[in-house]
Amino acid sequence: MTSNTMVPSDSMKQTKSGDQKSERLYYLDWLRVLLIFGVFLFHVLSPFAPLQPWHIKNAEQSVAAMAIL
Repeated sequence: MTSNTMVPSDSMKQTKSGDQKSERLYYLDWLRVLLIFGVFLFHVLSPFAPLQPWHIKNAEQSVAAMAIL
């Protein structure tokens, strides 16, 4: 009889000995911060944009909001 359990290959095994030290890429952290701020700005300005369809619209529209979006 054969066993159906999966055994990871040698190339997939990770060592815990600390031989491979990965360096943190701080520019990716700042890129994430900027992208989250951009999503926040998009959601804040969308009700004020005159040409953009959005489920909530403000009575006062702003051309500046549309330019930023």
